[in-house]
Amino acid sequence: MIPTVHDQTFALSDEDLQTLLAYGVTERHARGEAIYLEGDDARSLWWIKRGRVHLAKGTSGGAESLIAFYGPGQTFCVAATLLGQPFPCSARAASDVEIVRIPAAKFLELFEQLPGFAKRLLKEMAPRFCDAHCDCALNVERVDKRLAHTLLRLDGHFGGEAIPFTRQELAQMVNTTVESCIRKLSAWTKAGWLESGRGEVRVVDRGALDAILMAD
Repeated sequence: MIPTVHDQTFALSDEDLQTLLAYGVTERHARGEAIYLEGDDARSLWWIKRGRVHLAKGTSGGAESLIAFYGPGQTFCVAATLLGQPFPCSARAASDVEIVRIPAAKFLELFEQLPGFAKRLLKEMAPRFCDAHCDCALNVERVDKRLAHTLLRLDGHFGGEAIPFTRQELAQMVNTTVESCIRKLSAWTKAGWLESGRGEVRVVDRGALDAILMAD
């Protein structure tokens, strides 16, 4: 599944955020450590103070698909908390992270008591559901189109700076093998479309990647 790129928090005002954080407990997780697992009860949601968190979904073949990532100042696991359902995916620290764990009951209490907060939250979530539907359609495309789309989206998110993901993580984002991902990245780097480094890649020629998306 193409990863969801989250550019903002859920439009929390400073007052709303401070109200939530007042009930939170700060936790630290080392890189690679699970924050929660797919199927766990949604008893908490989290706000990130430092680091990056990846959400991943297990596949029938035993692999993982990286479906979303979050960074400092962002809140995650909101949808599962609102629905009161088990987490549909796992969350893992992609780097050393410092996060604030907020009890789901306190979040739901605020959601019920403050209509303005609820409206801002729903307005922020709506386009993400639309993006998810579009991404599902893209998943039937060829690997090169999925990878080009992902790199362009990530390039926009990181403002043209280096994209801090490994080849394995990029492969998980587009549901392909690491070998296939490496071959494409190497070819595009050789063509001058990308610059590659250890654990990162930078888009040099957006037009070339756009052309891949337009090709039959």
